[in-house]
Amino acid sequence: MAETIRLSELMTSLDKQHEGSEVSFDDLMTIFHSRSFGPLLVIPPVIALALPIFGLPTLCGVVTALVAIQQVMGRSNPWLPRRLRQLSINGQRFHRTVEKVNPWVMRLERLFRPRLAFMDNEVIHRVVAMFIVLISLSIPFVEPLPMGPALPCAMLMLVALGMLMRDGLAVLIGLVVAVGGMASLLLLL
Repeated sequence: MAETIRLSELMTSLDKQHEGSEVSFDDLMTIFHSRSFGPLLVIPPVIALALPIFGLPTLCGVVTALVAIQQVMGRSNPWLPRRLRQLSINGQRFHRTVEKVNPWVMRLERLFRPRLAFMDNEVIHRVVAMFIVLISLSIPFVEPLPMGPALPCAMLMLVALGMLMRDGLAVLIGLVVAVGGMASLLLLL
């Protein structure tokens, strides 16, 4: 069921389910179900791009790799420490966040939509996750270069958004550009 529901609808339904009560990270993982790797793969590259502080892209790359390794190993949902799963946000604050974020998510849904359905299966997800691990682990090597982590982080974000929104075309584009960019960087070094 979660596969066919749009991301904005998932967020709105979670907001309605927990109206006034706290929303935990575990609640988010439950409602995303089979797409629960998506947010965990999107957030670190976004942080690395938004805060280009030396060392942060490497940390975000390692976190992304750890999440993707779980998908390579065939887990249906990511494992997270219990403490992290129990972190929660006030219901009112979550509601305000959903109201602010949903217009942006709806814009993304116009760009990212289900395409190339053959790429939406477990085998392809595991192969893509393997590429995510390789790209994530390349970040420490390009971090000393000016704007070095920008390409791998942007492509990781594109691939993760493609996986989250079931857009196989976005996943393919992100992988091709990331692999091509990383290969060209290696040739320059």
